[in-house]
Amino acid sequence: MPQATKECCYDFKFALECVNVYSRSTGLGCSALNSKGEVLHESGLGCSRCGVCDAICASRPKFHNFDTGVLYEKGCFGDRRISSCPKGLYYFSAPIPGCGGGIANIAAGPFLMTDIDDFLEHDFKRKRPLGTSRLRQAERCLREVPSIAPGKVNALSNLLSLMAGFIRSSFSDIDSDVPRSFRWPAQGQDASAADDGKEAADLPEYPVKSEKRLLASILDSDKPKAQKNLNELLGHILFCSGGDFDLMKSKTYELLVLISRGAIDVGVPADKAFSINRRFWRDAQTIGNMDELCVSLSEVMNRYIDCIFTLSHKKNLDDINKAVQYIWQNYSNKITLEDAAKTVYLSPSYFCRVFQKTVGCNFNMYLNRIRIEKSKQLLLRYDLRIADIVSMVGFEDHSYFTKVFKRIAGVSPTHFRRAVEECVGVARYANVV
Repeated sequence: MPQATKECCYDFKFALECVNVYSRSTGLGCSALNSKGEVLHESGLGCSRCGVCDAICASRPKFHNFDTGVLYEKGCFGDRRISSCPKGLYYFSAPIPGCGGGIANIAAGPFLMTDIDDFLEHDFKRKRPLGTSRLRQAERCLREVPSIAPGKVNALSNLLSLMAGFIRSSFSDIDSDVPRSFRWPAQGQDASAADDGKEAADLPEYPVKSEKRLLASILDSDKPKAQKNLNELLGHILFCSGGDFDLMKSKTYELLVLISRGAIDVGVPADKAFSINRRFWRDAQTIGNMDELCVSLSEVMNRYIDCIFTLSHKKNLDDINKAVQYIWQNYSNKITLEDAAKTVYLSPSYFCRVFQKTVGCNFNMYLNRIRIEKSKQLLLRYDLRIADIVSMVGFEDHSYFTKVFKRIAGVSPTHFRRAVEECVGVARYANVV
């Protein structure tokens, strides 16, 4: 076996339990792999147990030598890759980023996406001329491989991605802070050595922190972060339910109540929330797998986020309108961003972000634009000196006023007044003529 190299910070015993649960729940073989494609643990009918390679006297390839060009994508539940081995059997896998840049993989398969007889007749036999004895042995092995409809492959690969994300999110990233018994074994290390003769670790407690982060991200209308936190919770539900789908439904209902209560607390009308919940519960009665349940709950969560965003946007518009009125009424005085924020009971930092997002410029720029527009009107009054106008529009320094005026108007105050005088003189002359 390869020599041990740097370890990755996962509870390997817990990861093995997840692999076992996935295999028992789906009927597929499931394997834990290191970054070289070597199998560290396998549950069910996995690559090393399918027997096809042995039947045709072929060497068994490592997982990373499979044809990974079939499909690789970043799905809503994480990265996933669907691959085919040289014998034409399919697998899908999900990566777990490891410490020090290493990658561990969880893989499920082998499986077929066509009828076994069609596969044997049109694919396997034609590409591999074998003797009668070997062909019969290979056929017996292949008939043990499950056949899955293409539509279900997508659902099962999403579940695998959820599991990989759950394993990764449950443990620390810092090698020095993680005891040896809570680490993924080094490349080539046997699973039994990592276990040290002890039973598999118990599943972790409910991730309350993820629940709190989920609520916070929903209230902030941060959809990507909310989806990430929801995936962590759904992963926990999936692998702590022992394949009991009714229990999974019950746990997702609890999550829905949590989300809806949080939304109501920040102003979403109760009747609106109850309507959203009733629709989810009605649709859930016809849902038959965890993948569809996850998608449905994600859609409901996004509806709540949209409701909260609409409420927040409306409130922000009202607050900014009040602040703008305050600026117009007090532009001639010495006012600051903090003064305007106080009038709408917002913190200066939050007010600054909302103001710029709503108005399109920051507070000081907006205030200066108002002051310069007012100064243009006053410059039309020839009985006022420019020095008087400076203080009348709220500026304390003449040179700074000139600098700001030129930046916004394109000319200095003096040139602006002179240009207006010339235009007025030409107009008067035209009228006389």
